[in-house]
Amino acid sequence: MTHDEIAREVISALAHQSEREIYEIGEDTEIASLGIDSLDLVETVMALEDSLNTDIMEGDMSAFRTVGDLVSEVESSLAGK
Repeated sequence: MTHDEIAREVISALAHQSEREIYEIGEDTEIASLGIDSLDLVETVMALEDSLNTDIMEGDMSAFRTVGDLVSEVESSLAGK
């Protein structure tokens, strides 16, 4: 997958979780500004893992401050497959 495809998947998942429109979210958007708490973020990451058939991260989800942070982690997990 390309960077743009991964970003679209992540943004779509976050938009669904936060009940926001996709166009309201960019890679520089802070996840907390979307009203997504730690449990919401875990659910979003699990949904991404299922849809992309990968393991994204084990451990502290607070490392994801921005949407771009999560996109980068998904890219790394897919590259390691």
